Amino acid sequence: MDNVTEKLLQCFGHKKFKSELQERAVRAIARGVHDVYVSMPTGSGKSLCFQLPAMLQDNKVAIVFSPLLALIKDQIDHLTRLKIQAESINSKMTSKDRERVLNDLQSMKPNTRFLYITPEQAATVTFKALLEHLVKYKKVSYIIVDEAHCVSEWGHDFRPDYLKLGFLREKFKSIPWVALTATASTEVTKDILENLKLLHPVAQFKTPSFRRNLFYDVVYQNCIEDEVGDLAEFLKKSLKDDDNVKARDKNAAIVYCRTREQTEDIARMLCNKGVKSLAYHGGLKGSERVSVQEQWFNGEFPCVCATVSFGMGVDKASVRAVVHWGLPQNVAAYYQESGRAGRDGKPAFCRIYYCRSERNAVDFLLKSDIARSKTPEQKQRCKNAYKSFEIMVKYCEDVGCRHKTFADYFGEEPPRCGTRCDACTDARAVRRALEQHMRRAMSATLHRAGFVSHDDSSDLYGQGRDGQKREIESYYGDGGDDSDGESSRRRVAEETRSLIMHEFAQRKKSIEKDKKSNDSESAKYSKCKAADSTSTKVNGLTVASRESYLSLLKNALNENLASLKDVDEPIKPLSKNNVEQCAIELEYEAFSSSTVISLYRRAMTKLIATVKASKDSLYFRLKTFEPKKRETLGELVKDFEKSKQGESHKSHGFITASQLEGGRIEDKNGARELSKADRETKRKANSFKKDSLTQTKLKSFFTPKTAQESSETSSSASDDEGGLIIDEHSKPDPCESTLKLDEIEDNTDEDDIDKTLKIEEISSNSKNDSNSKTLVINITLQGVPSKRANEEKVEHEQEDTHPVDENIKGSPNKKHGPAKKKN
Repeated sequence: MDNVTEKLLQCFGHKKFKSELQERAVRAIARGVHDVYVSMPTGSGKSLCFQLPAMLQDNKVAIVFSPLLALIKDQIDHLTRLKIQAESINSKMTSKDRERVLNDLQSMKPNTRFLYITPEQAATVTFKALLEHLVKYKKVSYIIVDEAHCVSEWGHDFRPDYLKLGFLREKFKSIPWVALTATASTEVTKDILENLKLLHPVAQFKTPSFRRNLFYDVVYQNCIEDEVGDLAEFLKKSLKDDDNVKARDKNAAIVYCRTREQTEDIARMLCNKGVKSLAYHGGLKGSERVSVQEQWFNGEFPCVCATVSFGMGVDKASVRAVVHWGLPQNVAAYYQESGRAGRDGKPAFCRIYYCRSERNAVDFLLKSDIARSKTPEQKQRCKNAYKSFEIMVKYCEDVGCRHKTFADYFGEEPPRCGTRCDACTDARAVRRALEQHMRRAMSATLHRAGFVSHDDSSDLYGQGRDGQKREIESYYGDGGDDSDGESSRRRVAEETRSLIMHEFAQRKKSIEKDKKSNDSESAKYSKCKAADSTSTKVNGLTVASRESYLSLLKNALNENLASLKDVDEPIKPLSKNNVEQCAIELEYEAFSSSTVISLYRRAMTKLIATVKASKDSLYFRLKTFEPKKRETLGELVKDFEKSKQGESHKSHGFITASQLEGGRIEDKNGARELSKADRETKRKANSFKKDSLTQTKLKSFFTPKTAQESSETSSSASDDEGGLIIDEHSKPDPCESTLKLDEIEDNTDEDDIDKTLKIEEISSNSKNDSNSKTLVINITLQGVPSKRANEEKVEHEQEDTHPVDENIKGSPNKKHGPAKKKN
């Protein structure tokens, strides 16, 4: 007996190995020359492959990476029963236990032989320091990666933290590595070797997936009358116990359900049918889950109805049946879960109760995962999962060897099944059951779609036999089960339902009313902008929700500012109040840009995530934020008064008569030249609308068109409208000009009110009469030329040859009276 076999008997109590492959794997790992990859089905003894070689290394520790704390606990409990010290470092430990484990590992001769940790724990500073210490003093025997399929995106349980273990392999190349899994296809095996960066050549040991002691079959739920009754009979048949065995070794069964509700319902109905069962799921407390597991393990309850999380690492050899109530999601998971049956090598049964509705539900969930994928890697993983699900659908809806499906998936040769599945035992019966299932599933689909109806006789004369029957029963008053009695019950049920729905509607209105009143009350004290308009702007959004998001955003901004205090400072110093102002502004931008509550939630969630992701630099809006000065009440009052004074001095487009007259009248003895720009822009044409650039003489203003054309050949004027005319042959002398204001008569007639202000600029006469220059500007302030204007034409024609007197003519009191002159 060599050292390996002796240690096997001494530490584990086995006289020989379970299989030849197991022995070869143990000896290859014990030599420590190459990295080793082991793929063995559940229950074939793959844990022994690394535990026995580790026990051959004295005063050294084997570090084991395992995905679940429950699995770690099971492994440690198993080794503890064998009086082998195994420890773990995890987040659920007390500080005292953690200190105890670390002190032992850092001693010269540690008592701990196995240290179990999760991949997430491997990234902590504590573990990195511990590992470097152990490697430095050569205290590490092996690094083992259990459930290595988690490193592959093709695997059914991908864990991103497993990918980080490859860096440890590159850093510590002197330590041999071992990777183990129970379910690995060709793609998964390739990913394990590459992602863990195992050193080539890698010694590989792989057991065929075919297990001769397991019988696989499929039962269609819509082909049996009582599904739970059929399940109870199947479990009773599988759980026949031997009275001579211990309670701990009695036969047991596992029923896997898709939801927590199903576990509770199935367990209750099985108990009613004589099968003692317990429910196990994540909704139970930790103590309750432990209690259920121990009662099942000790044989107090032979059956447990659980979700797929149950059984990970549970090593109970006497499991005689594993049932899946519904379709499993992928091949690898089903192979691993069903493989928990028959670990003792005795015959066991693996059954699926297939239901088309369950298949549709899983199909919808997987397609939804594909649609929600944000990155190409996520989409590829979801597509791989859906492809494996399609294989499971084919497994249930095809007449073929069940074991061959597993062999094809794992890239192996088809096994010689014989009679180890229902399709190979009686293919004809399986085909008949499948056809019946398809027919009933199609019929149920047509019924749901409304294509088939057995009681629609409204198109028949007298509504057919049903109408005649109802008429006769109504006439004779026969209260049969299918006539008025049934109708009255339906009517009462409908009325009751209507009453209940009405009450619910009233309660809903009351709740909504209270909600609105509370919302309006909250808006008074809210820090959010436009809090009163919250529900109006975004339907369904409440002030409380906005306050909650604002608080999260403010916390994220404060954390971002605090974490980068000495690394990236804002442009202007910010206080907590300033950060709150920034958060309020950002929240209001998200609120004002949203029309429905989903868009608001998405915008705020994205905003908060962006702030949290800014770990290397300060969030740009926070960096460039300019704090607003908080003014006192006195300063606000002063600013308000200044704004009012500014508004009082501001022009509103109205000019008083005194302002107009003061701007126009100049000193009589002074002389002022009207520039061209003033004549073009500031002076507006009067109601006669004559050209201001061609008007030169007073006569040309009132002379009819025919007379004007004969006397002034170079000037142009309108025949029906007056204006400003400048003689093209004469130019005004800017040095010798005078101004005169001539106010024309004010006609008091109601129908003919006209007031005209004339400004005449007359230059001094030169020796040559041809050089005489005259500039007349006529501005009408209101109205249009009246009949009095025509009379004034004659008067001005007589005065054309005389110098214009610098006087202001007043309007007569009477319509045709003489004009009075004013100085």
